[in-house]
Amino acid sequence: MKGTFDTRRLPRPGQQVRGRRWLLPLGAIVVLAVVLYVLRFNIIVTVENVGRRTIRNVEVEMSGKVYDLGDIEPGETETEFTFPNADSGVKLEWTADGERQESLIGGYVTLGSHGWIEVQVDGAEVVRSIDRGWGGE
Repeated sequence: MKGTFDTRRLPRPGQQVRGRRWLLPLGAIVVLAVVLYVLRFNIIVTVENVGRRTIRNVEVEMSGKVYDLGDIEPGETETEFTFPNADSGVKLEWTADGERQESLIGGYVTLGSHGWIEVQVDGAEVVRSIDRGWGGE
């Protein structure tokens, strides 16, 4: 009978399924390798708005590249994965109370630097900045 499903070809409970059981472990290894590569060659920047007003147009500048974090509401946090590809510092720029602000939030980075930077902003000032970065290759 056409269009019917033949259940005789399904494996019985507990029966080993032959064929492509190597795909899942291989997929897990590939995903793990990609995650480790990304975490190894980047700097994760986290910006928390600890103030009472929205900070707008938040940007991280590093190695000549600008990473846009957008607007951050009070009590909210935004995270960006950055990839240093040249020697530079790490600068945060944002708008608070209609005025553009900027602050150097990280030390010197170079190609292959990795780590993370945590920043707390209250209006027009950075109240806390922690740089946990490691040098490049």
